[in-house]
Amino acid sequence: MTKNRAFPSVCLGAFVAAVFAAPPAHAQPQSYPLVCRGGGSLFQLNVDVGRSDKSNLTISFKGASAGASARAPQRGECAWLDRGWRGGEPQIMTWAGDVDSLGLAFSPDGKLSSVKTLRAGPQGAQLKYLLDALRNGTSFQVHAYRDNARSGQSFLRITRVGP
Repeated sequence: MTKNRAFPSVCLGAFVAAVFAAPPAHAQPQSYPLVCRGGGSLFQLNVDVGRSDKSNLTISFKGASAGASARAPQRGECAWLDRGWRGGEPQIMTWAGDVDSLGLAFSPDGKLSSVKTLRAGPQGAQLKYLLDALRNGTSFQVHAYRDNARSGQSFLRITRVGP
């Protein structure tokens, strides 16, 4: 009786090829670096605390005319690292995470007056970094991609905070 030793190798080869050829189920779109500077009258900040631990931070800004590598953004502006803002690109971005990590204090006129870390963790540190920069008018960096899934309104979804 003769055994065909090639058959199992062919089957294994076909299986491996099929696995590596299949596209990822839910690949996240490519994100790109943005450099922003807090402050300015155009920066608007909304923190949406939902019923779960997850919350959204929404930041409105003005797109800079030059890329951040050519000119640092002014107060209230964001710029792509390599180029200026193009017409039709959204000027709103969102960050989703665990807002439970921070203590936010507001002045009587509704302005954010202080940010304190209540619980350690990377999401708390990311949100504190963003809120401190917005409040103090300092520069910050995020990576984001354009998302068109929000009620027909295009926005930038932050995927990474920091350089």
